[in-house]
Amino acid sequence: MFKSIVYFIFLLFIVTDCSKRTLNTDFSYDLIPVEINGKWGYIDKIGNYVINPQFTIAQLFKEDLAIVANEDSLLGYIDKKGNYVIKPSFIYATNFNDGLAFTTRSNGHITCIDKKGKVKFTLTDVESASEFSENFAVVSVAGKYGYIDNTGKYIIKPQFDYAANFNEGLAKVGKYNKGSDSGSDFSDLIYGFIDKKGNLKINYQFKDADNFSEGLATVSILDNEYGIINSDGKYVVYPKYGYIQQFKEGLATFNLSQDGGVSSNKGFIDKEGKIAINPQYDDTSNFNNSLAPIRVGNKYGYIDKKGKYVINPQFESASIFFSGIAAVKIAGKIGFINERGEYLVNPQYNKTFSSAFNDEIFLDGRYMGNFDFVESDYYDTSKMVKKLFNLSNKLGLFGLYKNEKLGDIIRDNVFNNLKYGSEPTQIINDDLIPLSDEITITNVIMDFSGFTYLNTLKSSDFYFYNYQKNTKININTNAELFHIDVYLQLTSSAINKEQIISESIQKELKKRYDIETIYEDSSKSFISVGVDNLEITFHFNSIENTFD
Repeated sequence: MFKSIVYFIFLLFIVTDCSKRTLNTDFSYDLIPVEINGKWGYIDKIGNYVINPQFTIAQLFKEDLAIVANEDSLLGYIDKKGNYVIKPSFIYATNFNDGLAFTTRSNGHITCIDKKGKVKFTLTDVESASEFSENFAVVSVAGKYGYIDNTGKYIIKPQFDYAANFNEGLAKVGKYNKGSDSGSDFSDLIYGFIDKKGNLKINYQFKDADNFSEGLATVSILDNEYGIINSDGKYVVYPKYGYIQQFKEGLATFNLSQDGGVSSNKGFIDKEGKIAINPQYDDTSNFNNSLAPIRVGNKYGYIDKKGKYVINPQFESASIFFSGIAAVKIAGKIGFINERGEYLVNPQYNKTFSSAFNDEIFLDGRYMGNFDFVESDYYDTSKMVKKLFNLSNKLGLFGLYKNEKLGDIIRDNVFNNLKYGSEPTQIINDDLIPLSDEITITNVIMDFSGFTYLNTLKSSDFYFYNYQKNTKININTNAELFHIDVYLQLTSSAINKEQIISESIQKELKKRYDIETIYEDSSKSFISVGVDNLEITFHFNSIENTFD
């Protein structure tokens, strides 16, 4: 989930207000996905079910295929009869564009598939990829963004700190200001625009910028002072407004307040920057089908391009019009109206397609966006496993029952909160023990029995430093060790990779020592290793979890 959230914030920007709602005209709206009682199906424009509710997620059709999820939270593609064309087997998937889509299987690399599900190419070095736009896709490699074509070939090598899809032949790219801590705060980015050869067409200079639409882009140099530029980078309207959205049907929503569009007093301007509809609404969105949803107080309605009410404010929420209908919400339920405000389908559904109300979609904790990007799920455990076993040999994790190895661990670690007798001993290394950039040994807990305490120091004894009593205590080497718990903390790309990491450790244990192991797939995922009178248990905990 961590990677998904970061990628979305960084590349797509989370938006939830009315003024950011847009509909992609490439989608088909003749079948509308709706959810009721936890199941998704598809209705036509008068509310008849064409595909009965049966999915856990369902999206709009694009190029005659739609993404759905089954009970196992795996994504696949169906046709307009509800039949699977590509069976559910992916944890990430994008909509099709020009016959291609990106997909990711569990613990797999990003692959590009055609509409029959055939793999066209695999991106082994790519961390994330957006859906194709104008035959280009944004990809990230080692934190840098670039572009590939529809054969998987790099057209513009990863070099940007931020990159958006191409639109009208130009793409917004960003770089960090000199002196900023690269990667720590995207507010330090400045933006410019490149052409499809990677040439900087409009220099880095903007604190904020939107993609080009209808030949224009909204930009700001100072916080919350927006203007409009053309494709040559020349100002059509100098920065003076608090916020300006993309142009749609010749108009753009704007507000006067210098707060980036958060406050009320929103209206519409034309392409010359002249006010077409006075700022008077609490929220506004784009025009589509010559109507725009607006909010007055806590109610939504629709206006025409002269600012006249066509449908009076009465809804809890309202989408842009698409194909002559719009989704509206009353008493928490979703229905559909025509351009006269008449109900075609009465409010009865819990959800519809995500772009209608900017709903956020998560699948098993993974952020899906609008299914316009994917992430690699591949995690290479080889280096981590090698380091773990090298460390195990050094510390004697698999030889502790012989006692002579115990001193090595004592000398290599700092002991805190020591308990004696039959109580467990907890070992915590102050600096932790990194096995990789994503996996760290955080705790080693040992259970001993048969301790003998001595009053005199002997060279053959192990010396413990008791921080609580500030004295040294000697433990006889005859003490029997019978259990060790090793806790591994998973962060970053290792989160939720307990199973693949466990499988790698199990495989290595079998290869090196011919040791059979037990893996428990639960919230306390662990491997249990039995060696003679010693049992070792490896616990896996993602950073969002806590130890029991």
